[in-house]
Amino acid sequence: MREYRITRNTMFIFGPRCVMQARSDKRFKARILAFSSEFMRRLTLDTKRILQLFLQLADHPCIELRSAEGESLGDYIRLIDTELQEPELQFSRDIVSELIAATIHKVGNLFQTYLAEHPEPEARMQNRNEAYFRQFLELLSDHYKKERSVNFYAHSLCITPKYLTTIIKCISGKPVSNHRSGIKMM
Repeated sequence: MREYRITRNTMFIFGPRCVMQARSDKRFKARILAFSSEFMRRLTLDTKRILQLFLQLADHPCIELRSAEGESLGDYIRLIDTELQEPELQFSRDIVSELIAATIHKVGNLFQTYLAEHPEPEARMQNRNEAYFRQFLELLSDHYKKERSVNFYAHSLCITPKYLTTIIKCISGKPVSNHRSGIKMM
């Protein structure tokens, strides 16, 4: 339930289960790129790096870009739109997927530039559950291929499996089994 002011060349990122309500007294025009979690899983992205990016973006969902940066990001989105308007051929889906992956990488670069120019004076205080959830996601990005038990992640965080599953459900709105589609309750 936060309010953001969006102006020309604002990059606004919101994740799953977010609700957005726009209020404007003027004509509002935006370029929007939206895709499902399933689609994201099919993209060829470095999961660990992208997960870190999305964790940071959650703290800074609304970023003012310089005019050239906004135009550059718009060019990526226009390329995707142009490709979607073409008749679907053998490689059309692959082209769109790779263009979206490139756009995500571009967002990463723009975000890194933003963070370099706007360093945080102090890490903002998070409540304990948010800190545990972040640590869980970091562990998950490092170990999801080998470790699939809640016990492993809870033990690594020095909390009980029941407490970890409660935190995950409370913060993400999803049960622990939905995270990385392979975590099992033990």
